[in-house]
Amino acid sequence: MKARAKDINDAVSAWSEPLQVFIAKTSFILGRITNLVTEDDIITFEAVNIRAIKFFPFSFNPYTSGETITISKDYIGLVGTRFIFALCDAVIEET
Repeated sequence: MKARAKDINDAVSAWSEPLQVFIAKTSFILGRITNLVTEDDIITFEAVNIRAIKFFPFSFNPYTSGETITISKDYIGLVGTRFIFALCDAVIEET
């Protein structure tokens, strides 16, 4: 996505460089993880062997090759250093 800004005097900026936008989806995630990092309101980790059920639209996906997953701290369940069992809002960056 690219963006432009307009100030109160109607001056318009140039287009920005492309920005990546990620939309978190409500997901149930279960399985082994690695490289857990907690920062502010988010938790990021890599998949070792997990299953994710996404609800809107519904899908069931296995992740086994180090995909980076980011979830909000407002999850319900358990997130440990090597295992996750949680209902959460998640962004899964597939390699």
